[in-house]
Amino acid sequence: YIEGVRGGADEKLPDEKVLNIPVAIEQSLYRLNKDTVHYYVSVIGKMGFNNNALKAKISDFNSQFYSLESLTIKNMMINPLSQLVYVEKFENAAKAKAYFETIKQKPEIFEGLLPEEYRHFIISAGNFNIYYKDKNIDKYLEFYNINYANN
Repeated sequence: YIEGVRGGADEKLPDEKVLNIPVAIEQSLYRLNKDTVHYYVSVIGKMGFNNNALKAKISDFNSQFYSLESLTIKNMMINPLSQLVYVEKFENAAKAKAYFETIKQKPEIFEGLLPEEYRHFIISAGNFNIYYKDKNIDKYLEFYNINYANN
């Protein structure tokens, strides 16, 4: 239009030009920062599950494999059907990921749970707060799979 190739300034653009405009991709709630404090999280989706027993098993695991670390185990309810047990604080994503890979090799910690009754992952402290407010595990796991699972 500026160069006078087309008609007047009020001429409508053809539809094919409009269709070539990139569509904005939905921004993730979560932000990647692997150099900040991270947590290990287990989300349990089983009614009546004794999370104190899980905390005790994780505590034993920590004593055996991470006795030099100052790790704390906490739990909280997500909703009436889900609760989470988390271990804090890892200095960064690499240390949390090493912990995650080690605990995955100990299925006895999750004894009494079917694989579909729990999910576990690592998460930064900032993203943990967002996850707790949003409470959508699938949305976080999508972010996790892209940014942590294979890295």
